[in-house]
Amino acid sequence: NVDLNIKYLMVDEFQDTNDLQMSILNKISNGNMAVVGDDAQSIYAFRNANVKLILDFGKTYDAKVVSMDTNYRSHEIITKAATELIFHNKGNLKKEIRPFFPIPEDYIAEIKTFTTSFDEAIYIADFIQKNKDKLGTIGIIYRNNIIGAEIAKQLKKRGIFYDYKEEYNIFDRKEIKLFFKFLKYYTTR
Repeated sequence: NVDLNIKYLMVDEFQDTNDLQMSILNKISNGNMAVVGDDAQSIYAFRNANVKLILDFGKTYDAKVVSMDTNYRSHEIITKAATELIFHNKGNLKKEIRPFFPIPEDYIAEIKTFTTSFDEAIYIADFIQKNKDKLGTIGIIYRNNIIGAEIAKQLKKRGIFYDYKEEYNIFDRKEIKLFFKFLKYYTTR
């Protein structure tokens, strides 16, 4: 173990942790580690994320597992659809997601798949254009800046105003700086 004076370590999005990251966490945690994650949201297998780390965490570390099955972000239509989809996942923990909020009367949920981010951006821009009367209530959350740039281009093409919340630089965060200090220390010993 490496003593970095870390008394307690909390890891978020643990479902996307890979074996190398886990070995680093084991070295710096001094046995005091709490993790937060959802095995059903593990999407980084292509980057060597190992979903078994979260599935086996309770057993491996003799840790208490707390299931947080109330969703505070989505309504019942979304949580039911998500539960039906993740039910088909092999090896995941079985759970039923319950919504905290009731369904608004005019709420519609659709599941769409797209071949390209360009097709997705066109669909989103067209949807917003058809629902211009609700512009103040529409928000777009996306996972990477590439799709965000394409959506912005499509909205601009249609003359639809949008406000973009700029991202912060993650490398300016003190915990990231500490992590890189640890890596430097660990790799130069």
